[in-house]
Amino acid sequence: MSPFRRVVPLAASLALLAGCDNGIHAGDATTGPGATSVTPPAPVTTTAPVAGPGVFGPGCGQLRGRLAAMADLPVVRAAAASAVLGEWVEAVEAAHAADPLDGARALTVFAPVDAAFAAAGPSARRVSVLDYHVLDQRLDAAGLQRAGGARTRDGGGGPLAFDGSGERLAVNGVPVLCGNIPTKNATLFVIGQVLTPGTIPG
Repeated sequence: MSPFRRVVPLAASLALLAGCDNGIHAGDATTGPGATSVTPPAPVTTTAPVAGPGVFGPGCGQLRGRLAAMADLPVVRAAAASAVLGEWVEAVEAAHAADPLDGARALTVFAPVDAAFAAAGPSARRVSVLDYHVLDQRLDAAGLQRAGGARTRDGGGGPLAFDGSGERLAVNGVPVLCGNIPTKNATLFVIGQVLTPGTIPG
């Protein structure tokens, strides 16, 4: 089974997020042929607002109270402030890609949660894989759905494929956990799996 189709076990996600509010859990949904279906825990009821206008997804509760600060930061610094994307930030910094990403004018970034990196292994930290999660244009969910696909910074890895409607969006078959997150120079989408270049479900 390729890393693209590996679903992060719910237990690993819960352990990773221990001590945090319930919200983003990698692998909460069935993501395509051969994927393992899991039953998510009962949702936590809260009356506090969890997201700004346009931000959507079952995992956005995990970012409650952080979105306003993230909106004023460039994308890597914003991800570092999210509390759920530390592994992605570490990988980007190790690849010397943080400054180029933060200095870019307009991006769309698909950042896997920490448990997804643990499941994917060292290959997830390759520059080509990191680049495969970045578009050199800024699009929201509606724009991605209209486009249906887009070329990434990893030109040799093929395009990303988008499907869904409204507040349901999947990239290469992987559901978005929290999307349309505004940062200073990018629109950020939190996902539950690492995307593998050249691997798009049929």
